[in-house]
Formats: sequence, C-alpha cells, structure tokens
Amino acid sequence: MRTWRIGILGAVAAVVGWAGIAQASANIDLLWNGTSDAISGVSASSNLTLHVILTAGPKGSMGAGVSIDYSDAIGKVELIGFSSTGADSIFPIVLGSTYDTGSAVRNVNGACLPGAGLGSCLGAGESYLLGTLTFHKIDGAGSFEVIPLTIMGPPDGTDAILDLDGNDISSTSTLNVAYFVNPEPGTASLLMAGLMGIAAARRRAVARS
Repeated sequence: MRTWRIGILGAVAAVVGWAGIAQASANIDLLWNGTSDAISGVSASSNLTLHVILTAGPKGSMGAGVSIDYSDAIGKVELIGFSSTGADSIFPIVLGSTYDTGSAVRNVNGACLPGAGLGSCLGAGESYLLGTLTFHKIDGAGSFEVIPLTIMGPPDGTDAILDLDGNDISSTSTLNVAYFVNPEPGTASLLMAGLMGIAAARRRAVARS
C-alpha cells in the first residue's frame, strides 16, 4: 500500500509540478456543519463536524492538501473522526494517508488528474469538500479556534493548493479560521462580535504563515 501511494504521489508531482510559481488564488474555509465559521451555545453532548472546503480562484484548481491544527481545542473537545473525501468524479484521488498527530489532522486532501482522465477538476469559483473532522464537545469547554495550514510537502505529505496549471498557489491563497465560542451567556454576543471583528486580520496572518 505504501509503495502504491508513493508511486501515485510521484506521478502527480511529476505532472503538475508541486513547486510551480504562484499565479492565482483560492480559499480554504473551515465551516461548522458546512454552514458557519463561528458557532456558540452548543450543548455538552453535541458533536461538531468541521467541513474543510476548497474554493477555486480565477485559474481553477486541480486539488489541495491541508493540515488542520486543533491544538487550541485540546481539553475542550475530543477528535472522534476524520476523513478525506476524494471519492467522486471531480476529485477522485486521495494522496497518502490522512492522520491525526494529537494536535492536528494532517493531509486532508483530494485531487484530479485530467490528463489521465481522472476527474474533472474545479473551475473558477467552484467549491469542493476536501474532508471532514468530527469533534465531541467536552462539558465546560471554553472558546477555541481551529486553523488550516499548508506546511507539509512531499515526501512527508501533500499539503499544497494547486491551480489548473499545476502551480502551487498556497502563498496567495486565503486560509480561513473556524471559531467556537462558549463563554458565560451574558458575554456570548460580545465575544462573538469581537472574534468576527478580528477574523479578517487573523485569516490574512494565517495565510502568510
């Protein structure tokens, strides 16, 4: 299995060029239950599902791999499941293993290879669900944030965001943080407003990291 994965990764890297020059942009969004990047007031018994969504920029996308850092949530939630999708006609390829380090889920990914007839890829503005993370909220959990990263390249991982020309556009793409707010009821709205107010600045900082 490991040999097969290394072979596929090498073939894609050779065709698309992981170290290509950045020429476009894309978005990676983390959305709770697929709808919101910030939630509050979830009961202690609830599970929280985080969707990792790629939205292509003006040059489209042939795939992406990201790591999701949940270190700020340790002791507040338990990670109970995760997956890369990569199972439909758009992005049928999953490169390597998606795995948990105890503070991050590495290599949440999906890709197409149109030259080989594998997938149809994303046009400008189109979106794809790269994967999901499911957490169980611990009773009394406080506020936290979950952060997408593109930090692992081959051979250890496939973290990158690629346009349709195979260029790595990670450095020009936006990585959007997800927030969970669970303060005392009287301060919930105030803290939510504060978090949302700094979101743009934080996202820009994360995208540059």
